[in-house]
Amino acid sequence: MKLYGTFPSHFTRKVRVVLQELQQSHEFVNFRDLFAVGPEHFAHNPLHQFPVLEDGDEALIESDLICEYLLARYGKNQSKLRLLPESSEPFQDRKRLAIMNGGMSAGVTILRARRSGVKEMETMPYFQQEQASLIGALQWLDSDLDGRVEYFPGYLTLLDITLVCFAEWAVFREFLPSLAPYPDLERFVKMHSARPSFAETHPARAVQ
Repeated sequence: MKLYGTFPSHFTRKVRVVLQELQQSHEFVNFRDLFAVGPEHFAHNPLHQFPVLEDGDEALIESDLICEYLLARYGKNQSKLRLLPESSEPFQDRKRLAIMNGGMSAGVTILRARRSGVKEMETMPYFQQEQASLIGALQWLDSDLDGRVEYFPGYLTLLDITLVCFAEWAVFREFLPSLAPYPDLERFVKMHSARPSFAETHPARAVQ
């Protein structure tokens, strides 16, 4: 099994957390030229994105799909790991995941523009909207937590994993100085951050 991506990537980190929770051995292939053109530079992903997972004859893209695959194939004996909560509001849980992923994607757009040399982004409506999308997602998610520190008490779900990856990445990439403006989100992250699968995949470890 091979996982392609980058160590600081929040989307890649979601898969790394799941693999660690499943105790699934794999080879990690770190992409380096992130502005290369051609699917061959991205493990044959035509979207030029990551992560990508190769497992035997399977070649999967998109972090949520990869996590779903891993849990379906290797997670049957993991009684405390779930894709999504078993709740009466499955569409609300999908909405939460969509907001997390949308905020994460907005951050990637801004980061890639910075690295491409785009100047005065703060004056451009498109990037103003992307910044508002990232901050708006964090604000909405903080309010939605309403004091909870787990989405499915007693279980680790893709919602928990994605939220921690998003929040810690936003601080790591200096989109905000800390999570202090979002007290419920800050409490949520503190509840999970010492878990080995999160502590050992924190993006700051990639630059140590």
